[in-house]
Formats: sequence, structure tokens, C-alpha cells
Amino acid sequence: MRIRRPALLAGAAALLIHAVLVRGLLAIDAAPRWRDDRPPRLQALYVRTIEPQPQVLPEPPALPRPVAEPPVLRWLDLPALPELARRDEALAAPLEGMLARAPGDEPDGAGAAGAERDGEGEEDAEDDEDEERQTGRAVGQDGDEGSPGDAGDTADAADPRGHGRGDGHARGPGAVGARADADRFEWPPSTRLRYALVGHWRGPLEGRAQVEWLRAGDRYQVHLDIVIGAPFAPLITRQMSSDGRLAADGLRPERYDERTRVLWRAPVLQTVHVDGDRVWLAGGRVVARPPGLQDAVSQFVQLAWQFTREPWRLAPGRVVTLPLALPRRVGLWHYDVRDVETIDTPAGPVQALRLEPRVRARGGADLIPEVWYAPALQYLPVRILVRHDDESYVDLTIDRLPEQAAPAAPPPRLVE
Repeated sequence: MRIRRPALLAGAAALLIHAVLVRGLLAIDAAPRWRDDRPPRLQALYVRTIEPQPQVLPEPPALPRPVAEPPVLRWLDLPALPELARRDEALAAPLEGMLARAPGDEPDGAGAAGAERDGEGEEDAEDDEDEERQTGRAVGQDGDEGSPGDAGDTADAADPRGHGRGDGHARGPGAVGARADADRFEWPPSTRLRYALVGHWRGPLEGRAQVEWLRAGDRYQVHLDIVIGAPFAPLITRQMSSDGRLAADGLRPERYDERTRVLWRAPVLQTVHVDGDRVWLAGGRVVARPPGLQDAVSQFVQLAWQFTREPWRLAPGRVVTLPLALPRRVGLWHYDVRDVETIDTPAGPVQALRLEPRVRARGGADLIPEVWYAPALQYLPVRILVRHDDESYVDLTIDRLPEQAAPAAPPPRLVE
């Protein structure tokens, strides 16, 4: 039986395709699999939205009182020339008589009277000097006029935390109320914020993002999920998660996970473990854990907690410092608090204060965030600008009101 050539070619092609598929399946089965051993994600049922509430924005630190300016010299109201001439003549007549009289020609008692007048003049001069000294002290106490020493007094009386008298949370009745509010602070229930995403990375970017704060008892999770591109076929996805406990000094992260996937490539996972006084970085290096350590996403909630308890920390001109654990290193980060800006939200314009990092984006693995905190929305971040370098960035702006779960019944147990 003769086999036609086209049929033979078709059969050979089918066998070749079959062999390629079998080899691919065997290779996939033999290759090491990526295991996702992240902690299970906590769940929450959101039942309400957070509406903006009136808040008094933190004031910048008070400046030293300025040095008093010298008194302004005013022109005297002099009389007209004819009146001035007549007055000079009246004053000159007795003077000429006194000069013509010999020193011993004074009438009896005149010298004594003159001595008394001289003594009275000296006493008047001393009284004037005492009055000037008392007046100077009174002016310095009342604060109506400054002096070179006033600036030093203000600096010495400044709050030991580094802010001046203008800080209403440093002293006085307001300080007691602020400290009482801080002591009564309760962690908010689970909260979700959703953002619209725009940016640039080799071209314009659009997408979605959300920050979710979850808690169950004394355990917490913070998740930042970013999707760039269409939700059904995203170009880039990144999930950043912090898992840990609530402590007396805020959040105490125990694990940080970062999962990134670009197009069809295999996902890349980086994990940071914190145990006691040690930190295991993603590359396997172990470093010491500094007090108050936060990670890339827990910092957003930790700072909101600090600003809620002590609003003076968010005053323009201040510097916010905290140790940060990134996948490859642990370092001390500094944020400068900038002036108030207005951010458009679903509830209308909201005033927010921007935290600008001092670290400059250089295109490395670390992402540099600028964050806008809104006191009227429970000090939640209403905008997050993440830079990769001078040209690549993603800009997240809240486009829905924050959602919140029902308050938890039992208060969390704080880890000492």
C-alpha cells in the first residue's frame, strides 16, 4: 500500500508536537515550584463609610520672638520763631543777674535751698533710673516689646521634644487633653481605601490600587495591592503585605511579603522576617532589629497612629523619623512635613499634609513614597506618590470614601 507524502508529513508533525508537549510537561514537573507560604489573609465585612470631620490642622513650631526694634525718634513740636526769641530773652535775664553777682553775694538760705534742690535733683534722677529699670522688666514680662534675651528665653523654654511654644500640644490645659486622648486611643476597626492609579513607566500607566488595614484581636495585617493595566489582563501586579501584632508603641511587624508579577513571567517573592531583636532580610542576611522598626507598608498605619495620638508631629516644618525594614536593608528614614495641600476626594476637597522623603529615587529596588495624610479622614493617606526614578512613578489618589468594618467588641491585648 502506497502512503501519500502529505499524510506522512502530517503524521510526522503530529508526533513532533506531541514530543514537544510531553517534554515541556516533564520539565515543568521537574522544575522547582514557587511556593506561596504567606499567612492567610484576614477577612472583614465593611458596613460603613468614613465621612470627613472638621479638624484643626497642626500648627508649625513657634519661632523665637523677634528682637525689639529701637524706639522711633519723633520730631519735637517747636514753637514759632518769634515765640522762641521771647522765651530766650526771658530765660537770659535771670541768668545775666546770677553771673554778675559774686559767689558770696547769695542771700541767706539760698545756698541751703540750692543744696536741697540739688539733692532733690539727684533723688529724682535715681527715681527715674529705678522707674526705667522697673518698666524694662515689666515690658520683658508682658512680652509687648522684645529684647535680645527674649529669644534665648524662648529657646530655653521650648518643649524638650523639639518644638516651640506655639505647639498647642506641648503645655497648658490643651496638653493634658491631648495626652488623655492619646492614652484613650483605640485602634480603628478594619478599613479599606481604594485609589485610582496613573503613572509613567516606558509610557502612560493606568490602574487600580487599594490599602487594607485588617485586625483580629491583637493581630494586624496591612496590604497594599497594585494592579497596572486591565484587571482581567494586568501588565504588572504587586502585593505588599505586613503581618504582626499590636504593641504599646504601635505596630510590631513580624513578617513582610512582597509579590511582583510582570506580564506572563513567574512571580517574584521577597520576604522579611522579624523575630525578637533580629531581622532576616530577603537575601538571607541577618541584622539587628532597632526599636520601633516598621516595614514598607506598616509605616503608613504606624504614622497615622502617631499623628492621631500626637497631632503636633504632623506640623509643617517638622521631621518625622522612623527605622524601616526593606527587602534588602534596614535603615533610618526621614520625612519632611510640608505645607497643607488640597486633595480632591469623593467627599469634596480635603486638606492634607505631605510627607516628603529625604531619600531620592535612584532607580533601584527601593520604592520612594510621598504620602498625603488627611486629618479630617482619621489621618488616613489620601494620596500616595511612589517614585522609581526621575521619570518612572505611580500616583495613587483616593477615589472612594474609606470603608470601615463594625467595631470589634473586645479591645486588643497589647504586646509589651
